[in-house]
Amino acid sequence: MPDFDIERGLERLQQLIPTDDKQMQERFTTLADSAREIMHDQLLHGITAANSSSWQAVIYGLHVLGFEQHPPVTFNDLCRSDRDYTFSHDIGIERDDRGR
Repeated sequence: MPDFDIERGLERLQQLIPTDDKQMQERFTTLADSAREIMHDQLLHGITAANSSSWQAVIYGLHVLGFEQHPPVTFNDLCRSDRDYTFSHDIGIERDDRGR
């Protein structure tokens, strides 16, 4: 199973968003802040119906932002380790030699 890190995905997605697209930058900041807040809430209180529903909505929003990039990427792919994916600002995410 690949190493999966939400913070890694947030950092990579932020790097892909054009710096001159203020609206997209604001959407990202709102979603990233919400993701961190929900992760903190889950750490303190466990997974509840409320934070689970909020989490799903935030992750969906992050996936949408990823698909709006060129080339399109999934937020899940951005969260995977460098061992499983090679990251590049120019080409996005490339599959490793094992086809993952």
